[in-house]
Amino acid sequence: MRVLPILILAVLTAGVAGARDLTLEQALRLAEDHSFRLKQARAGTQSAESGRSAARLERLPTLSATASARYTENIPALSVEIVPGTIFRRELGTNETYQTDLTLILPLYTGGKISSAIDLADANLSYWQALEQIDLDRTYYQTRLAYFGLHLAIAQRKTAEASLKRMKVINDDVLSRFNAGMADSVDLLESRLALTRARFAVTQAELNTGSRKIELLTSLGLDLAEEVNPTDSLPSPPSPQDVASNADSRPEIAAATASIGMRQAGVNLEKADYFPTLSGYTNYSYGKPGYDMFADEWKDNFTVGAQLNWSFNLGNRTGAKKRSALQNLEAARHYRDYISESLNREASLAVEQLRLAYEKYSTAAEQHDLTARNYRLARVQHREGALSANRLLEIEAGLTEVEFSLIAARVDYYIAQSHYFYTVGSNQLREGI
Repeated sequence: MRVLPILILAVLTAGVAGARDLTLEQALRLAEDHSFRLKQARAGTQSAESGRSAARLERLPTLSATASARYTENIPALSVEIVPGTIFRRELGTNETYQTDLTLILPLYTGGKISSAIDLADANLSYWQALEQIDLDRTYYQTRLAYFGLHLAIAQRKTAEASLKRMKVINDDVLSRFNAGMADSVDLLESRLALTRARFAVTQAELNTGSRKIELLTSLGLDLAEEVNPTDSLPSPPSPQDVASNADSRPEIAAATASIGMRQAGVNLEKADYFPTLSGYTNYSYGKPGYDMFADEWKDNFTVGAQLNWSFNLGNRTGAKKRSALQNLEAARHYRDYISESLNREASLAVEQLRLAYEKYSTAAEQHDLTARNYRLARVQHREGALSANRLLEIEAGLTEVEFSLIAARVDYYIAQSHYFYTVGSNQLREGI
């Protein structure tokens, strides 16, 4: 019969020993490696880098090659009777014809089309890099919230378990006093009711811990059955002094600025249609028309020249497209101003929320100290018979509530700090505690 308890203890011990110790910094790295949105953004950045390289290569010459071959069954012939009985005959052409051309074209002047396309590709790359940073910051922020949420749930579960232990002690004391005739049945029922509530609080805290664990494991790409143990301790929050409230380094503003660059490049591309394009070229040709039908031999030749293209739409289509591009540029500028204003307002609010979180923690710490001292005195008075069980239960409930408040206030401060890091675009968002 002793084997079963030993096996159960071994299984529980193995489960605890197999838990993964996880720091906040490790959680951030795991979340970064797992995030599918971040992988999508990085693929878009790589695509934009290739597009920029392609745009810059438009300045280089282009080499094209063409080759053709054909066979003609009947070809014309020239017959001349030189002397009676003597006929000179020459075919005017050949049955088999081959033609090969190599052409090298170099753009000399495009009216700004190539340079504007390069500017557009550069702005597009900056835009995708900003989007990648946006997704990266969002991943860090959500991971910090999930990590601190699990930290809070575990601490609250431990607090509920400590409260349950206190309630068991109080219940035993009340039962002893009841058996000694020093307490009535009302005291006994109230202590048992409080004990039942404490047990439910532990169960509720355990379920909340499981939910928080699922959220964190999902964001990290880990197996949901895996046990994790957040090992970072949360020190007493420092007083937020002289914190900056400038959100100019947020990647959202960088993305809006890159969007302006894209719209400006679009305007320049439309203006380029007003100007001609000039290209120089050289051509090497072998075969027909280099075939000398009289000498019956193949020849090759080189051709060097320039080509000028200049076209106009009679309805001024270019002007209409340019006006449309200018309106898009103006809209992008207004959007950037709106984003900047909104993010700076959010950063200022985050600073106030951080200060409020610190004040809440300071107040909760002071209340916890006073309530803990009051509970210790109440325990002594209850043993001496100077305090009723009902009053002791009220003081214990107050202590439990204050303990929860202190833990929540400590974690809320670090959540508010993470929100502050996120709103101002601080590099501390990607760092541990």
